[in-house]
Amino acid sequence: EEQGHREAALREAEGLMAAAAFARGQAELVAPGAGRVLGRRVEPGEGVGAGSGIVRMGWESGGWLIRAGLPEREVRRLRVGDEVEWWLEEGREGMKGRLARISEGVDPGTRLVPVEVELEVGPKEGRSGGVVRIRLRPGPVEPRPWVAASALVEGKGRRASVYVVEGSEVRRVAVEVEGGAVGF
Repeated sequence: EEQGHREAALREAEGLMAAAAFARGQAELVAPGAGRVLGRRVEPGEGVGAGSGIVRMGWESGGWLIRAGLPEREVRRLRVGDEVEWWLEEGREGMKGRLARISEGVDPGTRLVPVEVELEVGPKEGRSGGVVRIRLRPGPVEPRPWVAASALVEGKGRRASVYVVEGSEVRRVAVEVEGGAVGF
């Protein structure tokens, strides 16, 4: 009988060891690329689910990005690829970058449009999360007709109408509203 208990205890211990080895194999942390750990999101010994981010990384291969929020009225003239000048401190020579992304949405908390600028050269003394100054240099804008918002009638979404006077005739013309939706 004692022999049976020993064999059962041995099988249980072997099972626990196999489960621990499996869990250890699943717990291996692998970064998808070279970089620096910028912050830790969990404490040692804390359990996390599969696919959870446990550290915040700064990738060495991806280059430097500036993320900024701009007022809607300023974003209207910008295009991806526009030149951007940036610097860390006032009075220093600006460095170059390009507008890489303009969000389609507006941040509801700040009412700003998120944009990203790719830098040609990263700052030597810069740190992730640091503050920089940027100067946007929008490219030329195609000439297009415009009307005052008060001239719009019966609009919905990005569609509205205006009345156009030509000589003694008045006609209604459908238009597309740029820079926001209308609803009246």
